[in-house]
Amino acid sequence: SSTITRFRIQEDAQHTFSSTIDLSYGLRDNLTLTTSLPLIYKVDTLGGKEAIGLGDISFGLRWQPIPLKRGLPTTTLFSSLSTATGDSPYEINASEDLSTGKGYYSLSAGASMSKVTDPLVIYGSASFSVANSLGGLNQNRAGKLVSVSPGQTLGMSLGFAYSLNYDVSISASYSQSISMNSRFGFDDGRVVEPQTQVSSVLNYTLSLRTSPTRIVNLSLGLGLSEDTPDVTLGFSMPLEFV
Repeated sequence: SSTITRFRIQEDAQHTFSSTIDLSYGLRDNLTLTTSLPLIYKVDTLGGKEAIGLGDISFGLRWQPIPLKRGLPTTTLFSSLSTATGDSPYEINASEDLSTGKGYYSLSAGASMSKVTDPLVIYGSASFSVANSLGGLNQNRAGKLVSVSPGQTLGMSLGFAYSLNYDVSISASYSQSISMNSRFGFDDGRVVEPQTQVSSVLNYTLSLRTSPTRIVNLSLGLGLSEDTPDVTLGFSMPLEFV
């Protein structure tokens, strides 16, 4: 005897364009308040779908507990709250619409360290995040999805920056996150627990000093796992308000 198991192959070709305004305000010399406001445009070239709107706004704090001393690494503690202001992927019509947010609140905390060895800067960070559970859903996803419990996420990154001269520097970094213990509940009593997701990205950044007070950053990110975008391009420029 033999058994034939049905399976489905789903093609995916989504592109995301985001414009994010990051605001930082120094409450004290060693304490900074941050806010991130993302605007998202997503397009699915295979499904003919697109979405534009506000993403998930986040608020954070950065604290440097130990003053900078010569020869010692710099340590910074950070925490952030990510809201659910974007369109939730669990409340849209998945066959016709795209989401601009993750659909739930999450709280993260961690620490970063950096060491200056002129002309090289070595840095690394580690973080942990948790999210709230969602209930009362009514979405058709191979059954009626009624609840979502996002799992915990562990993150880490390490890299270095090298100054070529006064106006040009380059940096390379590796970042990885592990998401686990997620649960999806359906109206027929089924509970689906996806496998642990691993996201790995290799980043390269070119920094150009365009004026004595401004540095423009051009970045390239290469996804190393199936749970990450294939290619990420970035451009950032600081604006200072005195």
